[in-house]
Amino acid sequence: MEKHKDMSQGESQETSVDEILEKAGPFKPYQIIILLLNACVQKVLLYNNLLSMFTGYDPSWKCTGNATSEFCIQNRNSSIEVDDVIYQQRCTMTRGE
Repeated sequence: MEKHKDMSQGESQETSVDEILEKAGPFKPYQIIILLLNACVQKVLLYNNLLSMFTGYDPSWKCTGNATSEFCIQNRNSSIEVDDVIYQQRCTMTRGE
């Protein structure tokens, strides 16, 4: 509820949201155009934000059970995280390991 003071009478009256919407009137074509333009802009911004979240994520990494490289034999049961020193060594391995 919102209180408005009537300057002519010096007393305050409460205005509900429904009364404000009735005073504003029906949803007009100009408001629909503004709503659609705003939705388009927000869609572009949302897409860019979500894209960076999914493409920037680098999950932990594990060697397969049948890997034969020296790196995988040394780290057979460990999960290698992004901040580990040995994380970049995985790039030199074949894809099957």
